[in-house]
Amino acid sequence: MKRTISLLLVAVLLLGVMSIAAAEEPALTVQSVAESVAPGESFYTDVVLSRNPGVAALVLDLDYDHTALRLDAVDGVVDSGTWDLDTVTEDDVLLWYSSANVSADGTVARLHFTALESAAEGQYAITFKSPDAWRGVFNDTDAAALSLAYGAGYVTVENPAPLPAASIYGGKVTARAGETVDFPLYLADNPGIAFLKLRLGYGGLTLAKAENGAALSGFQPGQSLSNNPFTLIWNNASNSTENGVLATLRFTVPETAEDGDYALTLEVVEAYNEAYEKVNVSAVPMALTVRNFIYGDVNRDGKINGLDGIRLAQYLADWDVQVDMSAADVNGDGRVNGLDGIRLAQYLADWDVQLGK
Repeated sequence: MKRTISLLLVAVLLLGVMSIAAAEEPALTVQSVAESVAPGESFYTDVVLSRNPGVAALVLDLDYDHTALRLDAVDGVVDSGTWDLDTVTEDDVLLWYSSANVSADGTVARLHFTALESAAEGQYAITFKSPDAWRGVFNDTDAAALSLAYGAGYVTVENPAPLPAASIYGGKVTARAGETVDFPLYLADNPGIAFLKLRLGYGGLTLAKAENGAALSGFQPGQSLSNNPFTLIWNNASNSTENGVLATLRFTVPETAEDGDYALTLEVVEAYNEAYEKVNVSAVPMALTVRNFIYGDVNRDGKINGLDGIRLAQYLADWDVQVDMSAADVNGDGRVNGLDGIRLAQYLADWDVQLGK
């Protein structure tokens, strides 16, 4: 009996040692995406190296479903070395190399993907193909391949919940302090509306004008533009099923306005069709954004052109020049570095890229 107990204790200890050893194994893991994405939506995931034994080269062959996902870009996040992206047929090979071992743990790359419009709903794995003679993780001593555990990350693709029978949403409008701008209201998924009454609330702005759009006729604005909330009514004998611009609101931003989102609240008071039936209409939360700089307007002259490219290049080369640091962060990641230089150069060359967040 004692011998049996002793053998069991030894087995338990061995299992504990094996578990600790396994836990200490170096690992390269693709982080799972916390929130689901819709077809056509872009997202990113990080590649994290843990318990790093000292790495001088990573040659990684990404493995994911090319019928559902598209790799758009790779950002290197390591302090030493260089990332490169080389596309070989349908396989995306990531190469990172350094002249000496890098032993830090943490994020080594950020992978930017887009879920294809044709992607079916479901969970998709993002991982690495098994290492071989030329793919894997290597050190700088003898270029020996290192044994790592490779962890897969997952992203869930889901179609967004359908909108209610009809919805009203605002445009994406950005203004500077002191500017007057037009803010469009859009009507979508219109099932047929004869009467619609809205109340518009706004803070920190001045309503200067309210004009009808093409979606509904029979427009009757409130009595005074100074009323807050401001009433808007559309009244007709028959239905309109048009979608598009419902109204255009002209706002003036105060000279003293600070950067931020100025919320507009829209209450749907009544909505009926020609059969006297209630129509379900929802208002999507909306805001007018005040930003006292323009992404890419590095020299703050109110324009984005080659002068901004020159000024940013000088700044990145440590010249003693003045730049608007907020405007110089053209990719909106909170830092001003070479990635911003690339993005601004692409924008000036008429690439299809976005400046700012």
